[in-house]
Amino acid sequence: NAAGFMTSVFKVVVKDANTIVRRNGVALTGLIEGKYYQFSSNTGDYIEADKPIMIGQFMSGTAACNPGGSGDPEMVYLSPIDQAISQVGFYRNTLENISSNYVTIILPSGGLNTLTIDNIPVVGSGLTATGGNVLYVYDHPNKAGYKVVVRGWPAEQKQVLLKCDSAFNAVTY
Repeated sequence: NAAGFMTSVFKVVVKDANTIVRRNGVALTGLIEGKYYQFSSNTGDYIEADKPIMIGQFMSGTAACNPGGSGDPEMVYLSPIDQAISQVGFYRNTLENISSNYVTIILPSGGLNTLTIDNIPVVGSGLTATGGNVLYVYDHPNKAGYKVVVRGWPAEQKQVLLKCDSAFNAVTY
């Protein structure tokens, strides 16, 4: 249920002010300073453009940035689905009072059956959205044929390996 997910701010930067950028099939309007579009969302969105773009995701943190939220603010640049990978390792951390680690994975629906996190298949893992370890798996709300997987853990200093027969995109936070 996306209603329980944090809202992030997204900036879509264009080199050419005539670039047509679509979010979930609808053209964005309100180009700021002739350079970027900005919107907020707590769902999986599908962004496409007729010319090159760059997308930054801004995740707010606690206090004034996002009362009731958890963690520090963070910004990441998102990779296009045509630059997806089939395996990656990343490091979970506890420094700076980090209490939870997460990864969000976007992949073709057919790849879900071969997706593993630390060599444990996601399908049939027995993890649910309760307890210390969380796992959400749902259909991408705006890109047919794709799944969204969100995996969370209590913070720990540990490497994590993601592998899949299909190429995927992932963001850790």
